[in-house]
Amino acid sequence: AHDPAEGRRRAAEFLAAMKIDTFEQLNAASTAELLERHAAIVANASILFEMDTLFYPRTGGIAALDPFEAAAAGAGEGREFLIGYTAYEMGLWLLWDDQLDRRTPEWAARQIPWIPDSARTELPDHYRAWLPDEPITRLGMHMLGDAMFAMPSMWMADLLAARGSSVHFYRFDWAAGPRVGALHAADQAFLFGHANSAVGAPLVGQAADPAAAARREQISRDMLTCVVAFATGGGSALSSHSWPCWSSPGRQVRLFGGVQSVAADPVGRRRQWWTANVLPACLGGGA
Repeated sequence: AHDPAEGRRRAAEFLAAMKIDTFEQLNAASTAELLERHAAIVANASILFEMDTLFYPRTGGIAALDPFEAAAAGAGEGREFLIGYTAYEMGLWLLWDDQLDRRTPEWAARQIPWIPDSARTELPDHYRAWLPDEPITRLGMHMLGDAMFAMPSMWMADLLAARGSSVHFYRFDWAAGPRVGALHAADQAFLFGHANSAVGAPLVGQAADPAAAARREQISRDMLTCVVAFATGGGSALSSHSWPCWSSPGRQVRLFGGVQSVAADPVGRRRQWWTANVLPACLGGGA
């Protein structure tokens, strides 16, 4: 996402905030020490918008392969993965484009350059059929979210699982508001325990009442419990938390914040269309 010069500038900014002056000092620090220093930085700042804007994966001099190419080549073999997305990713982009959810599905389809022209014209009608209860202007939001987040996440899960990796997959369904929905990065506020804090408020708002705050806290605890179990015990530890593997069987997805806890391939018709019509053009193959 950044050229090497910008990457160095951001790294230097981060290390200065961490009070680390040399590579030797960084290399000698324990994981616990680094996490403690990081916690001190974010205690009075937004972990959602300050620290996570510093670093992005990048190819061309830093990463030898595109992540999808690496996964297809078996780079994830023997490793365990936790992957997820939010149910209404593009809700966050309303912060920058207030008209984004006022446009037609046809407009949205034209914004996705990697859709083959032969499939582009049919896609809006598919979304009308797949999401009959959604307002027409929200269809384009779902289309863009699928193109940039949901489908690539599921394709990565498929690529990793096909090479024998353990993959656990989630979707975050809690809606921060009637218009923004389960927007991009809302899961971070819950994942890091900030759902009811001042840090999380710019992203997910304040709880409307004590009952809403308690519901948010429960979702946050559910997510934290699962992630700590995964970090300390691996994928097998998630079986006791109602979280089956992605591939055991039928693309199982853990749903956080909605009325259902687990679903098998919950957007299957959409995934199948994108995989058949778009993935080959993007990656030279499908799953």
